[in-house]
Amino acid sequence: MKEELKKTKKEEIELRNILNETKMSHKKVQKTVLKQKNELDSIKASRGWKTVCGIRILKKKFKI
Repeated sequence: MKEELKKTKKEEIELRNILNETKMSHKKVQKTVLKQKNELDSIKASRGWKTVCGIRILKKKFKI
């Protein structure tokens, strides 16, 4: 019984470590996604993007 308990506790510790690593990785991915979203939003809000947007629509419409 004691050996089974030790084995179970060892597995629990390993699983907790994996969970913590996964949580940290998830947070890093979320930060990266948020950073990229902010960059994309700033590009879309720029004058250059808005100016060229009309041209893109026309090119798409006329399949140029």
